[in-house]
Parts: sequence; structure tokens; C-alpha cells
Amino acid sequence: MEWACEKKQTPRASSNFQNPCQRKENTMKNILAFTLKGCPYCRSAQKAYAALHQKPAYRDVSIDWIDETEHPELASKYDHYYCPSIFVDGKKIYEAHPGDDDDTIFRMVERSMQAALS
Repeated sequence: MEWACEKKQTPRASSNFQNPCQRKENTMKNILAFTLKGCPYCRSAQKAYAALHQKPAYRDVSIDWIDETEHPELASKYDHYYCPSIFVDGKKIYEAHPGDDDDTIFRMVERSMQAALS
């Protein structure tokens, strides 16, 4: 699959971040999650991902965790206000809201991972 993207490269946001423009063949949909340092909802989402990633069904699913303060140019291309916000192939699957509990966040991270597999 070829990606029609700008020629400039996006800086690496995390150790597992791969510029979507550089992906040639990918059978799984791309997941981007925008986070902020020190955000308790973001930590909860990352813990949910770590737990779900241990399950055989989700072992091949990866999320590109993007700190929006480090990569504002990328974050500004996506419609969101709160963090974490999770997008699967550009479609917003989840945007946290104040008061979301760990169970809600866990379910939404799992829904995002399921969407990447479908």
C-alpha cells in the first residue's frame, strides 16, 4: 500500500514510531494516539495497551504514541482537543474526556485495536 504524503519526513515520536508515509505494505490499519506528558488518562491508555498487547489476538497490533507537545505539526492535522485521542487510519475512534475511568479507557483502547484488525 502506497501512502500519498508530503515529501518532508515526520520526526520520530517514540521508539516504535514509523512515518506512515514510509510504509509500503501494511495489512493492518495505522493507529496513532496523541498524548501529553503527565496526563493520567494517557498513562491509563498506555497501560491498557500494554495489557491488551499480551493477548494473542492483539500481539501484532502496535500504536504510534505521539506526544503532541513534541510534534504539534502532526497533532494539528487531526481533529481533537483532549488526550489521549486515538485514530485508526485517520478516523477518530476515541477522545478521552475529563472523568473517564480506567475501565472506559481500557474498552476504548481495545475498540481501537479491534478497528485496526478489521
